Amino acid sequence: MNIQAHTELTNRIWDIANQLRGPYRPPQYRLVMLPFLVLRRLDCVLDSTKDTVLKEYKGNN
Repeated sequence: MNIQAHTELTNRIWDIANQLRGPYRPPQYRLVMLPFLVLRRLDCVLDSTKDTVLKEYKGNN
């Protein structure tokens, strides 16, 4: 990858990150990011049992 392409890609990634942050200032990021990180971690940890849990849930309804 040449330097210009790398710079363009880097700028695009930062633009997307800025859009995702929205109106939050840097000290407020933790108020939004921490809950998302916890939810993502739970999703990853419980992924192996998801199908079994959904079948059990549907069976009880």
